[in-house]
Amino acid sequence: MYNLEHLIHHQALIRVAMEKETNIVLAESFEHVYTTLQYKNQCLIFILAANELVLLFFLRTFSNFFFK
Repeated sequence: MYNLEHLIHHQALIRVAMEKETNIVLAESFEHVYTTLQYKNQCLIFILAANELVLLFFLRTFSNFFFK
Protein backbone atom coordinates (compact mmCIF):
# COMPACT_ATOMS: atom_id res chain seq x y z
CA MET A 1 0.00 0.00 0.00
CA TYR A 2 2.83 2.40 0.78
CA ASN A 3 4.26 2.01 -2.72
CA LEU A 4 0.93 2.87 -4.34
CA GLU A 5 0.43 5.95 -2.17
CA HIS A 6 4.01 7.06 -2.76
CA LEU A 7 3.61 6.58 -6.53
CA ILE A 8 0.55 8.84 -6.51
CA HIS A 9 2.54 11.45 -4.57
CA HIS A 10 5.17 11.39 -7.33
CA GLN A 11 2.50 11.56 -10.02
CA ALA A 12 1.27 14.81 -8.49
CA LEU A 13 4.80 16.24 -8.65
CA ILE A 14 5.24 14.99 -12.21
CA ARG A 15 1.96 16.63 -13.22
CA VAL A 16 3.03 20.02 -11.89
CA ALA A 17 6.36 19.84 -13.71
CA MET A 18 4.89 18.58 -17.00
CA GLU A 19 2.15 21.20 -17.12
CA LYS A 20 4.57 23.98 -16.21
CA GLU A 21 7.30 23.04 -18.68
CA THR A 22 5.25 21.67 -21.60
CA ASN A 23 1.88 22.15 -23.29
CA ILE A 24 0.77 18.72 -22.10
CA VAL A 25 -2.34 18.76 -19.93
CA LEU A 26 -2.86 15.55 -17.98
CA ALA A 27 -6.22 14.15 -16.95
CA GLU A 28 -7.45 15.02 -13.47
CA SER A 29 -7.35 11.34 -12.61
CA PHE A 30 -3.57 11.19 -13.16
CA GLU A 31 -2.67 12.05 -9.58
CA HIS A 32 -5.60 10.42 -7.77
CA VAL A 33 -6.43 6.87 -6.79
CA TYR A 34 -9.73 5.45 -8.00
CA THR A 35 -11.40 5.71 -4.60
CA THR A 36 -10.61 9.45 -4.38
CA LEU A 37 -12.27 10.01 -7.76
CA GLN A 38 -15.30 8.01 -6.60
CA TYR A 39 -15.51 10.13 -3.45
CA LYS A 40 -15.30 13.38 -5.43
CA ASN A 41 -18.07 12.19 -7.75
CA GLN A 42 -20.28 11.26 -4.79
CA CYS A 43 -19.74 14.70 -3.27
CA LEU A 44 -20.60 16.39 -6.55
CA ILE A 45 -23.76 14.31 -6.95
CA PHE A 46 -24.78 15.18 -3.38
CA ILE A 47 -24.19 18.90 -3.95
CA LEU A 48 -26.17 18.88 -7.20
CA ALA A 49 -29.05 17.01 -5.54
CA ALA A 50 -29.06 19.44 -2.61
CA ASN A 51 -29.08 22.42 -4.98
CA GLU A 52 -31.99 20.91 -6.88
CA LEU A 53 -33.95 20.44 -3.64
CA VAL A 54 -33.32 24.04 -2.63
CA LEU A 55 -34.44 25.25 -6.05
CA LEU A 56 -37.61 23.14 -5.92
CA PHE A 57 -38.39 24.42 -2.43
CA PHE A 58 -37.84 28.01 -3.55
CA LEU A 59 -40.05 27.59 -6.62
CA ARG A 60 -42.85 25.92 -4.68
CA THR A 61 -42.69 28.44 -1.86
CA PHE A 62 -42.45 31.61 -3.91
CA SER A 63 -44.01 30.64 -7.24
CA ASN A 64 -47.15 32.69 -6.53
CA PHE A 65 -45.00 35.84 -6.34
CA PHE A 66 -43.40 35.22 -9.73
CA PHE A 67 -46.19 33.52 -11.67
CA LYS A 68 -49.52 35.23 -11.10
